[in-house]
Amino acid sequence: MTLRARAEGAAGGVLAAFAGVGTAEGVATAIAGPSPVVAVGTWAIDTSPAWLREWAIRTFGVDDKQVLVAGMLATIALLAAVAGAVGVTRRALAVGMSIGVGLVGVLAVATFRGVDDPALVRVTPALVALIVSTGGLILLLGALDRAEAGETPPVEPASVGLGARVTPRAPVVAVDEPQRPAVMIPTRRPLALAAGLDRRTFLTAAGGVAAVGVAGGALWKFGEESYATSGLFALPRPASPAPPVRRADFSIPGLTPYFTPNDDFYRIDTALVVPRLSHETWKLTITGMVDRPVTLTFDDLLTAPLIERDVTLMCVSNEVGGYYNGTARWLGVRVADVLASVGIRPEAEAVKSTSADGWTCGTPLSALTDPSRDAMFAIGMNGQPLPVDHGFPVRMVVPGLYGFVSATKWLTKFEVTRFDEFEAYWTSRGWSEQAPVKTQSRIELPTPYSDVAAGSTQLAGMAWAVHRGVRKVEVLIDGEPYVAELAPWDNPDTWRQWRLRGWEATPGDHTIAVRATDASGEVQTAKRARPDPDGATGWHTVRLTVPDSAR
Repeated sequence: MTLRARAEGAAGGVLAAFAGVGTAEGVATAIAGPSPVVAVGTWAIDTSPAWLREWAIRTFGVDDKQVLVAGMLATIALLAAVAGAVGVTRRALAVGMSIGVGLVGVLAVATFRGVDDPALVRVTPALVALIVSTGGLILLLGALDRAEAGETPPVEPASVGLGARVTPRAPVVAVDEPQRPAVMIPTRRPLALAAGLDRRTFLTAAGGVAAVGVAGGALWKFGEESYATSGLFALPRPASPAPPVRRADFSIPGLTPYFTPNDDFYRIDTALVVPRLSHETWKLTITGMVDRPVTLTFDDLLTAPLIERDVTLMCVSNEVGGYYNGTARWLGVRVADVLASVGIRPEAEAVKSTSADGWTCGTPLSALTDPSRDAMFAIGMNGQPLPVDHGFPVRMVVPGLYGFVSATKWLTKFEVTRFDEFEAYWTSRGWSEQAPVKTQSRIELPTPYSDVAAGSTQLAGMAWAVHRGVRKVEVLIDGEPYVAELAPWDNPDTWRQWRLRGWEATPGDHTIAVRATDASGEVQTAKRARPDPDGATGWHTVRLTVPDSAR
């Protein structure tokens, strides 16, 4: 086989594979079944070691899932190309490779967490992917065979040899000689038209396979868009509004604002593709150690007394000086009120909450029922319905706890229980059961390793001790402490801006560190610790250079 045939076989393999992927995604959308791509990606996330997940978050940040999906698609393309190239001469091996990759998808959806579909619905999209990709590969390789055959010179026998029959032009005398096999001499005859027709057959087959994939992908995209727009509704007014915020921002260019816009709010979770839920069909089941189990609808929440609170949320993966945090004005129903209505049994101490994608979280019951904490089932964020990426239609917001023990998005189940009776997603991987947010601060201005002009310089940043409040921030410049000015607005459930004006920057290199003191008097520790198992610690430190203008 020619190099051209190998290349076309590889291209056919890739085309067939992505036809299968596109069709499977379309079928998953049509029947509301699990996506094979999402299932395989989720399996990769769930089984990867902790150090790899932390490295991905540090390296790629909120883009870690896009990188994972890109890597998966690149791997599929590579395997498909190899199968297609191999299949030019070894058809059975190529088909076996295609089936093997398809079975990985079937196994992934069969064990996909958070899916309660019947077995047939669960595996149907993956089976479709297997059938379309393998069938497309066989079809394209067959068409390629015909195209190659059309370009192969035909063999014409020539009757030459001692025993050949020759049509005489004149009478001859017959001679008896032993008969020998004829020698077959190949001769080429032009078959350009036939070859073109066969090559056209291959391209037609390729176009048909591609069309199948595009149709499936279009159906998937249409389904995503229809769900994405299902959250448009008017938010009711809160029965208990948040107080107006005054003088919380220093309005310094480059400094993080007090409120984080929805589009800029950090997103760290394990959902490879965010669940697309409709508020019209959403339900929350509350079970476990309660006297009156109940199932709530979205309308139940809309008609309940709503509270509005400003809360800073924090990811436990936040490194010292990191930006995996944000403040929003949340609207929702107080969790304590709902739990009081169902009757909590005395032996209960925790709540296991579950996301629509099967992610689980364990939260101390004491934090959810604390009247000063105002934990809520949130339906609104910064005056808008909860964005899809941040948990639409309902998520949990609990001030003062890291997100992995409190901030379940796309909430569907709420089980009152005890810590010794379950393991949540992250606690089963070695993280803490209870994780209050630690006192932390960061320097935002000037940025690390920046050049600062000599003379009067302003430094600024953020500090937080969520649900305790920040009392003081100190800036250490080359080891000497200076007390920073805090923004006047003081909400213990949110972060606080700080600034230090009038530092006389002298030429040379300088080291600047920051530490905060919370409202209880506890000073932020200088001891460095990794985010696992319950949050990073240490002073955020930057180094900068003040050039000597006299040089």
